[in-house]
Amino acid sequence: GEEWHYPSARWLESAARLADIAERLLPAIESEETPLPVDDPTTLAELEYVARILGRGVELTAAYARVLVQADRETHPNIFFRGACAALTAAAENRDDDGQEGRRLRQLAGTWFEESLARCRMAARAGVMPRPMVKLMVEEALKDEGLEPVRETGGLNELPEAERESWRALWARARALVAELGD
Repeated sequence: GEEWHYPSARWLESAARLADIAERLLPAIESEETPLPVDDPTTLAELEYVARILGRGVELTAAYARVLVQADRETHPNIFFRGACAALTAAAENRDDDGQEGRRLRQLAGTWFEESLARCRMAARAGVMPRPMVKLMVEEALKDEGLEPVRETGGLNELPEAERESWRALWARARALVAELGD
């Protein structure tokens, strides 16, 4: 017989972690009493994945809005980025007839993504974070699956023209930041 070469233990561990996140943190996105784990980017990314699978992007976006409205100068850029991905998940879930809610959520995602990039630029310029680390963070963000609905090689062409132009400009600014950080 053939030997099993798949990382079953890792798969089971990952599934158990996602189930734990769903059980522990999905109530957080529906309640103002339980804060999001904003100090743990890995958990936030996994929470977005769970929310995407379960169709809970709208609730997660509202939870990010509660967090980000209180943001100060020290709020990490990744929190804004993860919020942007959550808003894009919510927009993809929202298939209303006139498209206004989806547009609003994508606009919110763009605003948060832009803020994330601005904070990355400021952190690098001020020396708060080493430039190579900020560059890597931005490069990884640009590859994140949460941006697929507005990626130039993804869902961007399905959006109305005005939104496409706005997102193309944002992608260009993000690439310019990566180039700037590489200098």
